[in-house]
Amino acid sequence: MINNKFFFAIIFVFIVTSAILFLAPYSRLNDKVAEGDLLMKQGKAGSGLGGALALNRYKQANEEWPILKINLDFQQKLGKAKEAERIYKTQQPALEISLKSDAVQADIEKFVNKIRLNKWVTKAEYISEKETIEKMKTDVKNNRDLANMKFIVPEGLTGSIKVYMSDWSKISEIVEIAKDLPFIKNMTSSPIPNI
Repeated sequence: MINNKFFFAIIFVFIVTSAILFLAPYSRLNDKVAEGDLLMKQGKAGSGLGGALALNRYKQANEEWPILKINLDFQQKLGKAKEAERIYKTQQPALEISLKSDAVQADIEKFVNKIRLNKWVTKAEYISEKETIEKMKTDVKNNRDLANMKFIVPEGLTGSIKVYMSDWSKISEIVEIAKDLPFIKNMTSSPIPNI
C-alpha cells in the first residue's frame, strides 16, 4: 500500500513538473503572438510599420514553437504581417543619400541612372535642395502648431537621392557604388523594424 502511494506521488510530481516545464514557454509564446496581434491592430499596421514589427514577434514565436507551421490561423497572421512589412518597405526609402552642395546635375543624373539598373532597386529619385525647402515650407504651413512661425531654411541643407529597394539586405550593393563618389555627403539607411 505504501509503495502504491509513493509510486502515485512520484507520478503526480512528474506530471505536474512536466506540465509546468511544457507550459512555461507556451506562456511566452502567447505573449509574443498577442504583441504581434496588437501591433497589427494598431493604426501603424496601415502604414506597414505595425506589420513589420508584428512579423518580428510572429517569427520569434514560430522559432520557439515550430508546430505553429501547421496552425492555419497563425499562418494567416504571419502572411498578413509579411504583406504589411512588404508595404512598409516599398513606402520607405531603403537608403537616403545626401549630396554635397557643389554636386553637378549631370553627375547626379548619371549616378541615379546607374543605381536604377540594380535589380533590387524599385525606384530612385533625386530631390533637389529647392524641392526639399518647398516641401518643408508646405509641411510647416500645413501644421497648425507651426503655421504662424517664420520658416528658416536649415543650415547645410542639400539635395538628396532616395533609393527604394525590393530587398533591403542588398543596400550594401548601392553603398559600394556610391561610397567613393566626390559629390556624396553621407548615406543613411532606413531602420528595419526589429524591436
